[in-house]
Formats: sequence, structure tokens, C-alpha cells
Amino acid sequence: MVYSTLAMFLLQKINNLHSRLKGLFAPFRGVSTKYLDNYLAWNGFEVENPGLNRLDLKTLLLGSDSLHAENRA
Repeated sequence: MVYSTLAMFLLQKINNLHSRLKGLFAPFRGVSTKYLDNYLAWNGFEVENPGLNRLDLKTLLLGSDSLHAENRA
């Protein structure tokens, strides 16, 4: 069977998305369908901002005061 270049590109894109989602869900025991939209939004944010690690993201979302509060506790 001969695949077109477009079909191969689409297959690679789907495999890449599957791999990223599998990596996103790996730390969790399972994913509740109730929160699936939130997980997908989180994945989209990480794709659009590839230089941010999760600690940077926490700082960005919670602000620098949250880090000082953690250090005081």
C-alpha cells in the first residue's frame, strides 16, 4: 500500500499528540472525564509555551507570594 505524503504527515501528527497526552497523564492514577477539558487545556498551554516547566508555571499562576508562603511554612 502506498501512502501519500499528506497521510504520513497526519499520522505523525496524531502519534505526536498521543505521545504528549500519554506523557501528561503519566503522573496521575487516571483521568476523570469530568476534568478532561482542563487536562486538554493544560496540554495546549504547555504546547504553546514550551520553555515553561511546572514550577515556573506555578509561579506564573500563583504569583511570587505563594513561593514565600511555602518557604515560611
